[in-house]
Amino acid sequence: MPLNRQQFGRDINAVVDVYRADNAWVNGWARWDQRNHMDHYIDAAFRLYDATARNQLGMTLLGGTGIRTCKELISNFGITAANGIQDQQTVWIAQQEEYRRRRGRGEGQGDGNGPVARNPVAVQGVGSILSEKDWTPILNDALIIGAATGHQTFHIALEAKEGSIWRQCEEEAREWQALNQGIRIDYPTWAWQEFMNRNIGMLWDQNYNVPRVLARELIGLSFAGYRPVFRYQELFFMPNPATPDPTFREYAVGLRQLGFHTNLQRANVMRHISEFLFDDRRAVCVPGDEYI
Repeated sequence: MPLNRQQFGRDINAVVDVYRADNAWVNGWARWDQRNHMDHYIDAAFRLYDATARNQLGMTLLGGTGIRTCKELISNFGITAANGIQDQQTVWIAQQEEYRRRRGRGEGQGDGNGPVARNPVAVQGVGSILSEKDWTPILNDALIIGAATGHQTFHIALEAKEGSIWRQCEEEAREWQALNQGIRIDYPTWAWQEFMNRNIGMLWDQNYNVPRVLARELIGLSFAGYRPVFRYQELFFMPNPATPDPTFREYAVGLRQLGFHTNLQRANVMRHISEFLFDDRRAVCVPGDEYI
């Protein structure tokens, strides 16, 4: 059952000190140490939470920052934008898509590109791709908690630069599958595991030695009782209707217990993600951590 604004505030405020302590870097722009500033960011998180609960497709896309500037993804899945759009390039793409749709409905001058769907998902406001002003970890967690409360599905979307890596992994998996037809191996799962190891930067930024937002989101799905489903060219996560609605306390405290806020626990964080995805704590790891 979705929370109202008062319930949402109580849930956040129960762990507001955990968010402040474990995400001190956010003070570079959010000034969480001041109550009025924190209230502003909590309000932004609630607006996203509420919009996510009304997602027209019943699904949320997860991935790198590049998916926010992919014209095809925005056209098909829309963006959240409950607090305004984060990136100027995304603003431009959304405006172009809205104009194209108006032309398709006869509200503008066409250029021969043809009509669009009669009832396409809204370009912005209740879409499936996160693009928000006033971003903080609280806002990001609100996306996961809101969608999970609505028992929506989550889908991994790849950035353009990741496509060639995936295609290579898929090709190898299909070749092995053709050569070993009598051996029962889940080849799509193998392809995704191999892809993540070759593209470890999607989960961990090795330049700064910090986890990526996608790692945080996958951990959140594990707390919320989701399960991964692997297919060629598709990885999505299904909810367990019997799992209680997730809370910010569960999310924030769970991250702290894993040591998510400190890069000293990198191997532990990756083991949790590996077990969630592949039932194998060593399935995916940052190079150098194989034997930790």
